[in-house]
Amino acid sequence: MLRPQSTRWIEIVLPHEAFASALDVLAATGRVEIEPAGAHGTHLVSTRALLAGTERFRQLERDHHHFWPEPEPPVSLSLADPLAAMQQALAAVEQWRQEAHELINTLHELDDSRREARLWQAVLLALGEAGVALSDVEVSGSRIDAILCCGEGPTLPAHTGILTLPIDTAMPAQGAASAVSQCHLLVARAGTLDAWRQGGEARCHAWPDWLRGRAEPLEVVETRVETLEAERADAVRRMQRLADRHGLARNLGVLAQCAWVADHLRSLATTRHLIRLTGWAAMSAEALDAELDQAGVTALVVAAEPPRGKAPPLMLRHRRWVRPFETFVRALGMPAGQDADPTVILAVAVPLLFGYMFGDVGHGLVFLLLGLALMRRWPLARVLVWAGASAMVFGLLYGSVFTNETLIPALWLHPLNHPVTLLAGSLSIGVGLLGLGLVLNALQAWWDRENRPFGWLVEGGFIAVYAGIVGAPFFLPALWLAGAGLLGMQLAAGLGGGGRAMLHLTGELIERLFQLLINTLSFVRVGAFALAHAGLASAVTSLAEASTLVGVTALVLLLGNLLILALEGLVVSIQTTRLILFEFFVRFLKGGGRLFKPIQPPPHYQGVQRESS
Repeated sequence: MLRPQSTRWIEIVLPHEAFASALDVLAATGRVEIEPAGAHGTHLVSTRALLAGTERFRQLERDHHHFWPEPEPPVSLSLADPLAAMQQALAAVEQWRQEAHELINTLHELDDSRREARLWQAVLLALGEAGVALSDVEVSGSRIDAILCCGEGPTLPAHTGILTLPIDTAMPAQGAASAVSQCHLLVARAGTLDAWRQGGEARCHAWPDWLRGRAEPLEVVETRVETLEAERADAVRRMQRLADRHGLARNLGVLAQCAWVADHLRSLATTRHLIRLTGWAAMSAEALDAELDQAGVTALVVAAEPPRGKAPPLMLRHRRWVRPFETFVRALGMPAGQDADPTVILAVAVPLLFGYMFGDVGHGLVFLLLGLALMRRWPLARVLVWAGASAMVFGLLYGSVFTNETLIPALWLHPLNHPVTLLAGSLSIGVGLLGLGLVLNALQAWWDRENRPFGWLVEGGFIAVYAGIVGAPFFLPALWLAGAGLLGMQLAAGLGGGGRAMLHLTGELIERLFQLLINTLSFVRVGAFALAHAGLASAVTSLAEASTLVGVTALVLLLGNLLILALEGLVVSIQTTRLILFEFFVRFLKGGGRLFKPIQPPPHYQGVQRESS
């Protein structure tokens, strides 16, 4: 419970034809990670063909995925012959590509024409907003010259007789959400822009032929946009019918699975008849063999010693209500094999700190309900559930309900009436939490005693020193405990490294003790934030009671509580995270482990037909 779960090295030998089915079973368990044991074997012709087919599929995906429908996941992920399945599906996609070539070009042309039409529509609208009569510009070939210049920040002419209008040309582009160019429309008397137009400082666009000489150019543009939209919608429907005729969605699903198989096969050793699959498992070899046997996969599963230099990946395994707190642990990296896993402690400490600083029954209820509403979409919201429940408990202790301290009696104290007691309580929480960190550090030294035989004695002595110093203000003889701990540390250092080690330990002890006392004092801010919360709540209540109008009172209470929930909720959350990461974790957590990454089921491409925008 206090250590990350290690994994064991496994080796699976199986025939080529069973590899895809075995990979399906391993992915379904969610407890196997593949890692090559060493040099790869020579790939057979069939394996090379599968890898080549995968590369061709990736190339087709890069070129055409904008026109692909969403893949249909296969009914079963098991493939008796991945190469045959890939070749058949790839042939269907290639046939689709050949027949869709002209239609794809048509869609590209329609997109370009639509983009051009919308651009000139924006130009005409900009002219109208600037008060320039459309009948006067070059679109009808008369007295005013107007040109459109686009580029990466074109240099605009400094001329008082030239009107410069920025044009918004944000347009959907193939393969991207939008493409924005920097364009400006330059308007001046006829002939004024000729010299600048020929200077080559930017790409200048003349009025299109389909717009020249039209009496109502804006109507012409709008009609053209509508026509192009209709033509494009028809082309998209034709593309969909073509995809349905070739079973494109189904074949893409098969190709995605075959590529997934090939990607895992790429790094494995193979012979003429067999594949050697190696890696790490979070289950016994017997249990894994039973899973494969149940699926009808013939394979030999063996638990073995890992190759030299390969460290096992680790897992954090906890019950569902504890699991969200793993996020705090992983923020500093995965605990190593000899590190402690403090997740269970965090499941108590994080809500405790949050509730102490944010004690209010009503506010806690809001956070609790918010967490319950979000937890299905966002598992981390479970932390909010426990934080809200803790805030409700401390709200009962403080006698506060939506900033009101008269509705219920305080089971412990009102923060503003007993600030010293409140600060002392937060300091006690800090001493307890940091003490737990020191205990975990001593446990880690005990687990690593093969490398540091006397390290656990040093860390145990440091716990006694800290306990004696923080206990001395309340019980002076506790200093004897600190002295005994100091003596034990020096003896352990002397046994491990002699006089030089004892001298080094003295300097290290002074530094560590100074840092630890500063960390302890940092927890006073927990009580300070509790006082700040109570003070802000009191201010909101006082403002509400100052009004004689019920509506104003209700509005002040509503806005005040919303302000506290948003502002202080954010600040207290940040403060809780800071105390955990930088005051508690630094006592013991190193974060040098490797996270276990089990095989995932095959991904399915999300490429869909682009809709008209």
